[in-house]
Amino acid sequence: MAFDDVDAWVDRFRGFPRVQLIDLDAALGTGDNDALVRRICRELPCRVGGGIRTRVVAEELLALGVARV
Repeated sequence: MAFDDVDAWVDRFRGFPRVQLIDLDAALGTGDNDALVRRICRELPCRVGGGIRTRVVAEELLALGVARV
C-alpha cells in the first residue's frame, strides 16, 4: 500500500519499537528520498537501508538517531 500522507504514516507506526525504512530509489540507483527518510527518522525509531553506500552517509543517519543502518 502506498500513499502520500507522511504524517498519517508516521502516526500509524508511532507505537512500534522500530520501523524499517528502505529507500528503493536509492537502492536501485534511480534517485533518492533522503529528505523523506531523514524526516521520518527524526520522528520514529528506525532501521534504514537502501542506497547507503558510504560510511559518511551511514554516520549521518546514525547521528539522526537511526537505530541500525
